[in-house]
Amino acid sequence: MKLLPNSFATKLLGSQTLMIRLGWTTIGYILVQLIRFAQNLILTRLIAPELFGIMVILTSLRVGVELFTDVGIGQNVIASPRGTEPRFYNTAWTLQMMRGLILAGLFLPLLPLLRHYYDDPMVSAALPALCLLFLLSGVHGMGPTLATKAMQSRKIAVYNVVCTAFGSMIALVLAWLYPTVWGLVAGNILSTVASSILSYVMFSKLVYRIRLDREVVRSIFSFGKWIFLSSIVFFLSTNFDRLVLSKYVALGLLGIYGVARSLGDIVGQFSLQLGNHLIFPSISSAGVVGHELQSRISWLRLTFLLTMALALALLIGLSDVIIRILYDDRYLAAGPVLAWIGVSTWIFVINTVGENLALGIRRPVFPALSHGAKFVCLVIALPIAVSHYGIMGAAIATVGAEFARYTILTGALARERIHFLRQDLVCTAALILASIAVRELVNLVGLSSAASPFLL
Repeated sequence: MKLLPNSFATKLLGSQTLMIRLGWTTIGYILVQLIRFAQNLILTRLIAPELFGIMVILTSLRVGVELFTDVGIGQNVIASPRGTEPRFYNTAWTLQMMRGLILAGLFLPLLPLLRHYYDDPMVSAALPALCLLFLLSGVHGMGPTLATKAMQSRKIAVYNVVCTAFGSMIALVLAWLYPTVWGLVAGNILSTVASSILSYVMFSKLVYRIRLDREVVRSIFSFGKWIFLSSIVFFLSTNFDRLVLSKYVALGLLGIYGVARSLGDIVGQFSLQLGNHLIFPSISSAGVVGHELQSRISWLRLTFLLTMALALALLIGLSDVIIRILYDDRYLAAGPVLAWIGVSTWIFVINTVGENLALGIRRPVFPALSHGAKFVCLVIALPIAVSHYGIMGAAIATVGAEFARYTILTGALARERIHFLRQDLVCTAALILASIAVRELVNLVGLSSAASPFLL
């Protein structure tokens, strides 16, 4: 006897599977963030503050160089229907190692220029370590990428937590034994080594061979040229405000903005994790396009957005309360900034889904164009908004920039016969209503006297 209609049963089972995967991804992300927070808290007791500044410089350089040379090797493996074939992932693995070697070789001639620019003996001494880090990142195994493609959320969560825990223990022990820049550099190197080793040990069923299949290489670079462009404009569009605000506002106000951005980024980065580990592989494995793809992923997308809407409604409604609890009175102005950052993060979340959808149907040009629109909007709007509304204007400008990105993405996907405008409006309405409800409750219990979280 049939207890449930087929469509409802499929949707119910699908939602159960989704919630299990969502649960593992969420648990993994929370544990990783807690471990990193504890690590930073302990490091502040072990090393001098200027050493943190040096690590910020090294980390920024490493991320910048890697993003400016990103050709989407991992995204290719996930998006391609042939990604699980040994000839495909072995070619991707070989290209990854070659990229690490090339990055190390290209970075060496830049060392004199960077040493002159930073003009600090400790920074100058630590810079060559980046060459070794580029090499070590290149020998990372393909196991985590293939597990992401297969949507093995539990395995990915365990891997991320284990890698973070190992890396933190190594970093803390070395910082305790050698509370110098060399202790931190050695900790980063050994943490990267541990991560690479675990990528083979925890995903041991793969057989690796150095290989360069001409057809696979052509496929990767055909797809990857847009990933390359998208990575560049992504780096610029997501860091432009931080890079230029110091020219327009005092460092104290920049610090307030940084506090709000870091809190908003927690939710934004979580949406990226869910998008990369659930949305993208789900779409790339669907094997359909157009209206059929839209129909198939609609339930997954709706569940994802409503979950994020609830989290951001709490962030927006409680923005000034969160700042007052976590920070002293000098940072109270970050409350309304955080509320606007929450709105920007909401559009960012929707855009993350659209971007993963575009990558899943092998249209990497869409994210590149949308990030370009966001960057152009920031270049134009940020100085004007800051001159009129101060540091809050910067947050408002990010809302406009994310909306510009949304417009490009939505229009591009509509041409592929995929559109979710009605769903986006419904979820945005849910966010607004939930934010109002949270705010009313906050005012009712006397936690805040401000009528709106968006105003000082």
